Amino acid sequence: MRTVQVALHLSRERPTLDGLDRYVSAAERAAEAGQWNEAATCSLDFHRGVVHLIGSDRLDRFFLTTVAQLRLAFCEVPIEAEFQSQ
Repeated sequence: MRTVQVALHLSRERPTLDGLDRYVSAAERAAEAGQWNEAATCSLDFHRGVVHLIGSDRLDRFFLTTVAQLRLAFCEVPIEAEFQSQ
């Protein structure tokens, strides 16, 4: 939660902040439809957007690597619905 607070404090890009809710809505719709891969993608996009609010190219690149690693990890989850709904 601290990262979100820092990102919001540092952000001067209100349109970017306003756009984050679309990822939450899309993730909710995907989860309701049982489309867990899509829900995971929306969640990662939301978090990527939060990291981007910090305004650091270095952190953006770091997080893209983290997202790629998470994608690989998601492939190994035996019950995707259980994992993504936590």
